[in-house]
Amino acid sequence: MYSEDIYAALTDDEVFADLPQRLADLTGGRSAAIYWRHPCGDGEVFAHSYFSDEQIQTYVGSYAPQSPWHQAALKPGRINRLWHISQDVADRAVLASDVWNEWIRPNGDDTFYTIGGVFDTAWGRGSVGINRGRSQSEFDDTAVGRLVQVGGDLQRMLAIRGELAARRRECGVLRATLDTLGYAALHVRADGRVLALNAAAEGLLRRGDGLLLAAGRLTAREAESAARLAAIVSAATRARDPGAGATRVLRRDGSVACHVTATPLVGVSTPSRALVLLREPVPADTSLDRRLRALFDLSPAEAGIAVGLASGLTPREVAEQRGVSEGTVRSQVKTLMAKLGVHRQAEVVALVVGLPPLRT
Repeated sequence: MYSEDIYAALTDDEVFADLPQRLADLTGGRSAAIYWRHPCGDGEVFAHSYFSDEQIQTYVGSYAPQSPWHQAALKPGRINRLWHISQDVADRAVLASDVWNEWIRPNGDDTFYTIGGVFDTAWGRGSVGINRGRSQSEFDDTAVGRLVQVGGDLQRMLAIRGELAARRRECGVLRATLDTLGYAALHVRADGRVLALNAAAEGLLRRGDGLLLAAGRLTAREAESAARLAAIVSAATRARDPGAGATRVLRRDGSVACHVTATPLVGVSTPSRALVLLREPVPADTSLDRRLRALFDLSPAEAGIAVGLASGLTPREVAEQRGVSEGTVRSQVKTLMAKLGVHRQAEVVALVVGLPPLRT
């Protein structure tokens, strides 16, 4: 086995799946397994030979952490090494272990001798184990030496595979979290290109009702809505002083397709990213005025103005609706922003739209 064989396993899943058997052939082993332990304790099978998928999943999930071989590999001075693990494990310890009595023997097997090791990384721990049965002879120094020769390459390859697994797992958790929201959610760049989205957003975009993807970028069918959408995404992703914003997206017939909020993603490793939340029009939330007054100590007039702005009205339209001057409404908006702790009208809209709806 050469370094090229191991590094090919980085990008070729078929080569990686064959790697345990290649390691077993290299050392005269009967079986081999490569698995990963995430920092939270969950185990993930990377590749294996000899045992069935179900058997090895059970081993990694229920028995590997307490197995005598794994415990030996975690002793001081042994981590990040490949060595003859069984030399540090007494026969009686194996015969008395749960893995021997509850997993190995019930599977009609006699796995007993192991060479390999545990590699520690920032993303978790990777384990490599090559095994022989009790009915076979122990591994000799030649077999261990062959494994050690490829150890450095194996460790580097496994660390990269482990980081990829951690990233996939992290993305899966984030996707599942987004899917539990009551909103369609998208992660977008400054130019509107969609980097990630949840199932609700996929469904909304698939309908093409107001919003759509054009060359991978989020936009709207109606020209004015497209311009307003681009503006709030640009404001939420600007390098200096990014700000949240909200708008409504209209259909070509003038009806409201959805309400959109764009919020800066603070603390991400790459700048100029925004979380875009989409919500389709719902029946009027009669509790919204009351909740705003209770949450932020607003006057009835201020709460009414906040609801009006969140529904897409301009200050002039709010003034006409309330039968007062536009100057009066703009003055009340300033007081309203102070009570809400925001500095822009768009932030007022984003805050009100972002309140979770009450289902009655």
